[in-house]
Amino acid sequence: MTYKQYIQQVLQRNNWEITEIGSGLFWWDLEHWKIRRYAQAELVVCFMADPLDEVHVQHVRLFPQFPVHWDEQGIVSISLNDGLFNEQLNLFEAKLIQLK
Repeated sequence: MTYKQYIQQVLQRNNWEITEIGSGLFWWDLEHWKIRRYAQAELVVCFMADPLDEVHVQHVRLFPQFPVHWDEQGIVSISLNDGLFNEQLNLFEAKLIQLK
């Protein structure tokens, strides 16, 4: 499975749905998903480019709204470069559970 499929599984398991998929709002915005759980406020999952390689995703970050700057930290972050994807995915899911 790809990292996006793992993230989709986590969202589905916790009753979050992807309501919109977009990209290209800024150089680092390779893709973003707006997500919603029932009638709650929307969140944004951003797939953010590496500043030295604008083609590959470096971070997946969860935000309360779409960020204006590349270096905003967000609610929780998954780095795709440090080999800790599974641990960070678990933290991502734990944060989603807290936001229920």
